[in-house]
Amino acid sequence: MESRHPPLLPQMRLDELLAELQVRLDAVLSTRDRIHALLEAVVSIGSDLDLETVLGRIVETATRLVDASYGALGVVGRGHTLLQFIPVGLSEEEIARIEHWPHGLGLLIKDARPLRLGRISDHVESYGFP
Repeated sequence: MESRHPPLLPQMRLDELLAELQVRLDAVLSTRDRIHALLEAVVSIGSDLDLETVLGRIVETATRLVDASYGALGVVGRGHTLLQFIPVGLSEEEIARIEHWPHGLGLLIKDARPLRLGRISDHVESYGFP
């Protein structure tokens, strides 16, 4: 007896290809949105020449671009001391609970590469942050 239905395999392959296309399209759209946010940040940063404001915008933008809850930017001076520390994404209450502000002896002074953690307080070298 001859089947009048087309084989399911080509349809399943088409579904897989369409799903893969959707995944790639989502990735492109996400990248486009991040680039757009980065361009907005460049324009925003360039519109104000006050150093404190510019540094604040840089850390706000970086935090948003990597979808972090909060972030911070430190300005390191001579002797590896921290001249300025700009936290973003913390409430006034959380800021008040920071017992010891960074002063230049931490991990990011020793190794200046960006560091992203699920919970900063869980890191073995964490000190002072809530």
